[in-house]
This record gives sequence, structure tokens and C-alpha cells, in this order.
Amino acid sequence: AVNEEYLQLAGEKDAHITKTEAAVRESESEIQQLRGAVSSAEEAHLAVQKMCEELKQKLNTTDADKQSQYLKMTAEIDDLNRTKTNLEERLIELIRDKDALWQKSDALEYEQKLRAEERWWLVDKEATHCLGCQGQFTWWLRRHHCRLCGRIFCYYCSNNFVMTKHSGKKERCCRDCYTQSSAVIERFTEAELSPSDIQPPPPGAGPQPPPEPAPYKPTPRVTVTDPSNRSDDGVFDIITEEEVNGVYDSDATSQTTGGSLEGEQDRRPPGSLDVGTGDVTPDDPEEHVPTVQDSEINLLKSGEVTMAVPLSIDDISQFGDGSRELFIKSSCYSVITVAVSDCGPTISWMFSSEPKSISFSVVYRESTDTQVEQSKVLIPLTRCNSHKETIQGQLKVRHPGLYTLIFDNSFSRFISKKVLYHLTMEKPVIYDGSDFP
Repeated sequence: AVNEEYLQLAGEKDAHITKTEAAVRESESEIQQLRGAVSSAEEAHLAVQKMCEELKQKLNTTDADKQSQYLKMTAEIDDLNRTKTNLEERLIELIRDKDALWQKSDALEYEQKLRAEERWWLVDKEATHCLGCQGQFTWWLRRHHCRLCGRIFCYYCSNNFVMTKHSGKKERCCRDCYTQSSAVIERFTEAELSPSDIQPPPPGAGPQPPPEPAPYKPTPRVTVTDPSNRSDDGVFDIITEEEVNGVYDSDATSQTTGGSLEGEQDRRPPGSLDVGTGDVTPDDPEEHVPTVQDSEINLLKSGEVTMAVPLSIDDISQFGDGSRELFIKSSCYSVITVAVSDCGPTISWMFSSEPKSISFSVVYRESTDTQVEQSKVLIPLTRCNSHKETIQGQLKVRHPGLYTLIFDNSFSRFISKKVLYHLTMEKPVIYDGSDFP
């Protein structure tokens, strides 16, 4: 009985061991599956995190592009509005000038008709003497007909020329006809002047009698070609698109001034024009023309800023190899403010502009609390051909404070600019003599 009980217990033990081993194997299999699931979940989590980072960067890039596009489109709309206003004003002026020309043309045509009715042509044989100077005609003093009144004069008394409308070329005329034609033009020109152009009588003077009207003298339709009366010819010119673009921005005639404030005229290689100040600092004994300095101060005080980029020395040291974009609307300016807390580093810059030139300046302030009027101009506003070549410069810092790089586009009324700039910083090497034995 004892042996049977022992055998029974041994059998139960073996069964329990077998069952336990099977459970252990199942648990290990489940553990392996769970580990695989955990690994897959971790990989999926990392992939999702990576995707989130990419989407976040893409969102930030999209937001930056959106802001940039919004700024550019706003500037373009402002430019178009200014152009529209300017062209509307110009159109009104041209319409007024056209009406004045029509009135003048009608008056001249009317007088030409009246004069044509009285016109007669004198035969050569009927005149033996000049009707102007009374000189006798000979083989060397020839007869000349006035093409307006038909009378005969000598060469000297008929040496006047007017542009007639019916022939479209200059015709010889006598002095009387030339004077009458000039008087007609002058009379209608004075009638077009505004009341503001009429000089008031001196104080204390008595009542002025009304001006007598000019006596009527019929004259044909002519256009006097006296050079003194050509000052208003440009008002009636046709404006072409190229001329409008040239008026909108006179960048094509801009000139870039290179060199330092000491007036160096060194020869610069193309594409690397240097407008920096080298070792110039706010305390250098330099004399600036007050009007030049006031232009930068007035720009900072009353000008409209498009973008203001604050930077520090650490930001410049981590600037990288690429260039950054700075946008400047028309009639505005943008600034890059560099905060320097220590003396000694040298700040260098490179920039180019599109599609036209830009003006560049550097201004120093001791701190943000310093008023703009107390700023010191290190580099006056200089027109740079940065749309043709890259502009380079540098500035050595000897006093901590704020150094403002100004990119001015206030001279351009209708064209916005884009500046691509790159900044670098070099710290001075302090020699401690540790390499000596």
C-alpha cells in the first residue's frame, strides 16, 4: 500500500512537472511575442515621432513662407497702389494739358483763317525796296517773300522761321509776323496760369487797373520755334513703360562708394567691393557732415521699417554657411541689430540685393535705452550696386552696445527689394606666452 501510494505521488509529481514545463514554455513564447510587440511598438513610436518632427518643421517652414509671401504681396500691392495713384495724377495733368492745347489750337486756327482772307502775294517787280529796312534790291541784295503775309523783304529782315501747320516745316517770315505769332502763343500761355502763379500787388499800393486785352492781330496757325518757349515741351510727351520704370526707380544711375570712412580710394576687385570701416569705432576722431548724419537719424526716426532682425554675437557665430533673406518694401528700410556685450570681436558682412541697388549704413548706440538722436553714424548711407556684385565689409568692435546695419530703400517709390546677407564674427586671439619654455 505504501509503494502504491508512493508510485501515485511520483506519477502526480511527474505530471505536475510536465504541466509546469509546458506552462513555462508557453510563458516564454508569450514573452517573446510581447518583446517583439514592444519592439514593433517602439519602432512605430519612433517613426511617428520622426514624422511629427518632420511635420513640425514643415509647418514652421510653411508658416515662414506664408509670412514672407504675405509681406511680399503686401509690398507689391502697396507698390501697385502708389503706381496707380501716380498714373491717375499724371493722367489728370495730361487731360488738362490736352484741353489747353485744343483751345490754343482752335484759337490759332481761327486766326489763321482770318489772316488767310487778308493774305495777298506781292509780285517781285512791284517792290524795288525792302519793306522792312527800305534797302534797295540789287544783284547782291535779293528779294525774299514772307510766307505768311506775302510781302517782300531782304534776307536780313526775313531771317525768321516759324513752323506752319499746313506744311509741317519751317517757313521764312518777316519780323512782324514772327512777333504776332509769338504774342499769340504767349497770350494763351499766360491765360493758362493758375491764380497762384500771379504775383500779388505790393502792400500799400492803390487799386490796380484791369489789364487791357491785347489788340487783335490776325495771324495764321503757326508754332513758334523760339528756343525760349520750349520749356514746356516735355509736359506733353507720351509716357512709355520703359520710361515709367526708369522714373520709378533710378537705380540704373546709382553708384557704389567703396572704401572706409577715412576716404581710401583703393582699387577693389570686381564682386568684392568693401564699404566697411575696418577698425573704425564710435570714438574715432572723425568728422561727419551734419546733413549726412541727420539723414540716417531722420530715417530711423521718421522712416517706415519693414523688417527688424535682432541678433547677438552667439547668433552670428552660429550663422552657418548659407545666406539669409531680408525684405525691404518700397519707400521703407530694414535693419539688422547686433547686440555686442564685449569688446574686441570683428563683425564682417556680405550682401547682395535684387532686383536693383540698395543703400547701406551702420549706426551705433550704447544701449536700447539710448535715444535715436544720440546715435553715432559709423558708415553714412552709401548707394551700393549690390544687384551687380557682392558687397563686403567689416567692423571692429571696441565698445559694447548695439550696432545697427541699415538697408535703405526709401529712395525707390515703387520697387521692393530683397537682400541676401551673410554675417561672420572673429574674436581676437589673446596670446598668453604659454609656448615659451
